Amino acid sequence: MHKCFIFVLLFPLLLRGENYFGKALYLDGQCDFVQLLAPVIYDAPFTVEAWAYLYGPGGGVYAQNPIFEQRSLETVMHASAILLNAQNGEGFTAWTIRDYEHYLNRAKAPQPPHLEWHHFAGVVTPEKLTLYIDGQPVDSTINEQTGPYHLDYDHVTIGRHAYLDVVAGYLNGFIDDLRIWNHARSAQEIREE
Repeated sequence: MHKCFIFVLLFPLLLRGENYFGKALYLDGQCDFVQLLAPVIYDAPFTVEAWAYLYGPGGGVYAQNPIFEQRSLETVMHASAILLNAQNGEGFTAWTIRDYEHYLNRAKAPQPPHLEWHHFAGVVTPEKLTLYIDGQPVDSTINEQTGPYHLDYDHVTIGRHAYLDVVAGYLNGFIDDLRIWNHARSAQEIREE
């Protein structure tokens, strides 16, 4: 199978703090996010990775700092979701995959300090989920999800986690170099970022 990017985040027109943060996307933690028009992840394996700089807790009901979410949603109990959360509002970073039956697999680790750039990566194979922070694997768990993740999708967002009428979080800070791959990147490939 040919390995490739399936999505690359570039925001030449949405700049803020350019002198220090280059061309990173600034999100205010209150209502800013990016909505994509179609799913980008179809099935395992895949990798989601990005650099993030957080000012503190995010916005929304649970003060989360979500980097990426792709969600299929008819009801909360019959939804699939892929969520990379730099801070979930409870003091940890989470890489979560949920299938249509609402069974959840989650790799998690203590969140790194705010006011610093950190690299987050979530890798999914048919067998396991692995969360990396700053190039180091920090947690993994089995993957019991079956996919596919693109059917009857509800939304794909950068910087927001939402379900039904609940916004669980808005990212409060910067996101840079968000990449989504259609293969499981190796630990060495992630460390080289």
